[in-house]
Amino acid sequence: PTPDQAAQVGDLLARNSGKALMYCRSGMRSTAAWAMAATASGAISADDARALAASAGYDLAGLPL
Repeated sequence: PTPDQAAQVGDLLARNSGKALMYCRSGMRSTAAWAMAATASGAISADDARALAASAGYDLAGLPL
C-alpha cells in the first residue's frame, strides 16, 4: 500500500475503535496496510507489528514501518 492508502486505513480504524474488515486475496496487502497505519499512529511499535504479522504467517521485514 502507498502511504496515502495506509493513512486512509488509519482514519478508518480510528473512526471504528480499531476494527475494520479488510480483504485481499492473500491477506498480505491488508496486513501491510494495517501495520503501516498502526505504527504511524503510534498504536504499536514496528517490531511488535512485524511480530504479530509473522505470527499470522506474513513477513513484513521489507516493509518500511
